[in-house]
Amino acid sequence: MSAEIAQGEIMAVEAGKKIALVTSEDHSMQVSELSNPILPHVETIGIVCLGGMGLNFARDFLKRGWQEDKKHVKVFVADTDASSLHEYFEVNPCSAQKDWVSAGALTIHQLGGKSVTNGRGTGAMPAVGKKAAETPESMQSITMFVESVDLLIILAAAGGGSGAGAMQVVAKIANEKGKTTIAVPIMPKGVKGARTKSATEVLAVMEKLAPVNVRENEELLNWAKTFLGEEVFKKLTRQQVWSLLNDKLLIRFIESMILTMTRSGDTQNLDHSDVDRTLAKKSPDIAEARHAFFSEVSISMSDIESATPESIRDRLVVDNLQKSSIVPNGHSFLMSWFGPWPAWITDETESLIYDRLAEADPAKDIMPFSGTLEKVEGDTLIVTLLVVARNLGDGSSKKRSGSSFVHPVSLSTSATHLRTKQSTLVSSGGSDQLGIEALEVAHNAEDESSVESEEVPPQVAAKKPDTRKGSDGIISFKCGTKERLFDLGVLLALEYYELIDDPDTPKEALEKMFDEVQQKTNNRPPMPMRYTWVGKIAARFAPRPKK
Repeated sequence: MSAEIAQGEIMAVEAGKKIALVTSEDHSMQVSELSNPILPHVETIGIVCLGGMGLNFARDFLKRGWQEDKKHVKVFVADTDASSLHEYFEVNPCSAQKDWVSAGALTIHQLGGKSVTNGRGTGAMPAVGKKAAETPESMQSITMFVESVDLLIILAAAGGGSGAGAMQVVAKIANEKGKTTIAVPIMPKGVKGARTKSATEVLAVMEKLAPVNVRENEELLNWAKTFLGEEVFKKLTRQQVWSLLNDKLLIRFIESMILTMTRSGDTQNLDHSDVDRTLAKKSPDIAEARHAFFSEVSISMSDIESATPESIRDRLVVDNLQKSSIVPNGHSFLMSWFGPWPAWITDETESLIYDRLAEADPAKDIMPFSGTLEKVEGDTLIVTLLVVARNLGDGSSKKRSGSSFVHPVSLSTSATHLRTKQSTLVSSGGSDQLGIEALEVAHNAEDESSVESEEVPPQVAAKKPDTRKGSDGIISFKCGTKERLFDLGVLLALEYYELIDDPDTPKEALEKMFDEVQQKTNNRPPMPMRYTWVGKIAARFAPRPKK
């Protein structure tokens, strides 16, 4: 079977068919279908949510719904606590859960059955959680899920019992099956006590089983306080706080990973083998401890002319919620570019990232990978960075104090400096997806004293944070009856508040500003009362100041 096409026309290859292009004597081109098919293959991501923390995350992640972009994602939820599983997924399931079930993308499993905990929790004992996951029923369920995916992301609280124990079993099975794996252990608050000691021991095991992207519970809570403000934070329940953290941080991280792992390049290809090499999966010394750092930057196409490789580099390597020593000690990195980025920016940024990894040891061999997918929907350019370091040599599995993590006031490029460039960097998640911009807001002065002085080079000492309204790029206004937060970038946010707070601002100037806000957030701020007929009447009868 063959069909003639016009000379120079680009013919797309259909999945499942092997196509041969033939040039005939008259220089036209023909397409012939051959007998051997090109096997269609798309990476499938498995998200493993374990223990109480995993259940909380899974509930919020599933609420996002099963859309077309999730068709290569599967979720595995497991806990020893039968009552929690029953409450979350049977009594009060989220509205989108049925879509995940219908797609065959959701597995819910009770670890250990009746033989280990009899449907109860583990009492924060990882050994019990591990034993429950090692029962024949649980091993079979875990193995079936692992075999059905190409890459695993494991989430659990390292200071718990069910999740902390089960994540070791899942990672071990993944290794045996040759699956690419990243673990996201959440470390408990504080640096002392039995729970922290237990978590440190679990982390030491996980470091050898899979690259770990460690998140500190205390740092997550500090971010939430800064993001919301102390007064608002104190009004939230524990569930509301964790839903915020899941929505703005952990789910965003997972979705960025999904984007990176499931979309191969059209200009510069990036595939699973590159991911494996980056994660040092096939390293000769598999016993090496591996730490992973992952970040994302999004830029509007309209702002690309004002972006620089240095500003993109700074945004990628600065994340106060991830381990500070990973990037300069990295052995491999993978960059994925989505959208029609200018070639000079991608080339120079990759070179700058390479130089940053070489800072600690310029003589070490660094393995770089990059891919470009230019044809994307929307007007947002995205770049993601995955860095893996082996054997950091800083006692990472023993030292669990906050000083082993970058503090917002000890960033290699200060938060204040970054904010001056922030107006060109926008979140890709829509009007209420504030994303990574809020990560650069400095902690209060009390937190600054907790940073060990030797970790803050004198040449990058912290600047006093700008406390003006809008200095963090965030504005708030009522949408209907609810007050909502939006990220405009620093320059626009400061201008917004200057116009709003100035009683002499012409209404036309506000209208123009509101047009710009609406364009960026899909929401329009309400006009201040002084410009409405109600406000004008109130002003007419307001008491006049005495001369």
